[in-house]
Amino acid sequence: HNEIIYKFKAEPAGTAWYHGHLLEQYTDGLYGPLIIHQRNEPNQDKYDSEQVLMVADWYNLQAHTQLLPWYLNPNNTDGNEPSPDAIVVNGKFTEALTISVSNSARIRFRVINTAAFSMYTVSIDGLPLHIIELDQVDTLPYTVNSFNINVAQRVSFYVDLSELSLEYTASGNLSTSAIYIRSQAMLSMYPVDILNYIPPYEQQRYPYPTFFNPLYLANLFHLH
Repeated sequence: HNEIIYKFKAEPAGTAWYHGHLLEQYTDGLYGPLIIHQRNEPNQDKYDSEQVLMVADWYNLQAHTQLLPWYLNPNNTDGNEPSPDAIVVNGKFTEALTISVSNSARIRFRVINTAAFSMYTVSIDGLPLHIIELDQVDTLPYTVNSFNINVAQRVSFYVDLSELSLEYTASGNLSTSAIYIRSQAMLSMYPVDILNYIPPYEQQRYPYPTFFNPLYLANLFHLH
């Protein structure tokens, strides 16, 4: 018998995730999203669809038998954290991960940092990010162009494709709007970015942006 049923009251509502705790299982990929919806979702009127993005570091070494001994080795006197071999989104590594948005103009992204060590900076070329949730707490919408997300944190934001700068569209035409989601890890990983495209943006590359308006948590206010 390989089935176990857990019954529990799912609260608080919002963006959560589950992961294995035995022998560093989640570092090897045992994790998933756990989205708890409310009957009346706050900020529901601000987006038409939603996507979950689980961002993680990936190590070719098995966590319990190889990675952890390296990290805890007495010779690692500075306690240096290992640099990941790759960054994965929803368990996959690809330079052109296509996100289906069903032609929605306003999209909510639930970003979950499922990494073992890495913090990420998330931005979208040419689009403002409207933050509406942080760690299962709904917030008043707050607009930034980037945010940092640390291990186990969750951030929800929505984008409105009508706000996409012409500089970042194919042929400067908003009718073919597309977005380029960047998620950069530690400097040792640069310039390996997570490239997520909504076509027809596949062939365009832009330098890593300067963040003029990052997220400061002191500027977030509880919705209720």
